[in-house]
Amino acid sequence: MNLVLIFPANAQCKDKIMKKSILTLIIISLFSIQSFAQQRADALVLYRNGKYAEAIKICEQEIVEDPQNIDSYCVLCWSLVRNRQYAEAEQRSAEARKINSTDVRLIEIQAEAKFYLGKNTAALELFQYYLANVPANGSRIGNALFYGRNLYSSGKISACGYFFFDCGSYRAFG
Repeated sequence: MNLVLIFPANAQCKDKIMKKSILTLIIISLFSIQSFAQQRADALVLYRNGKYAEAIKICEQEIVEDPQNIDSYCVLCWSLVRNRQYAEAEQRSAEARKINSTDVRLIEIQAEAKFYLGKNTAALELFQYYLANVPANGSRIGNALFYGRNLYSSGKISACGYFFFDCGSYRAFG
């Protein structure tokens, strides 16, 4: 097969084609720069700034793109709880724990969602599991202790004189 290239015969046509080509390259470059500058907002930053609905949307999009993204699930569930969407947070944290059942961030936020839904025994069990497995510098230890203490002291959980298992530095209440 022979390749035949056709060039315009006169200089005027060459100039027109050259100008159109340059204009096309400039337009393509501008769109490329603009789309590069419009990167997705960081869901964790939005969560920390109290923009929970926006964080939820971004996390849901990230999970569609990568269903194994545990970090997106964590920020999604934190945002859902702060947005008072407790049933959705409980469901999505359960979904995420099928991917990684030992992630302490998911365990704690699932416990918190269950707490707000009035599923006290399940919440307590998850708070206990969280405290037994979280590193000593875990950022939500105080939350787990607060919610657990609330369950115990309010009488929502009947316990045999203690609240949490003895798990190192976390001693039983009561």
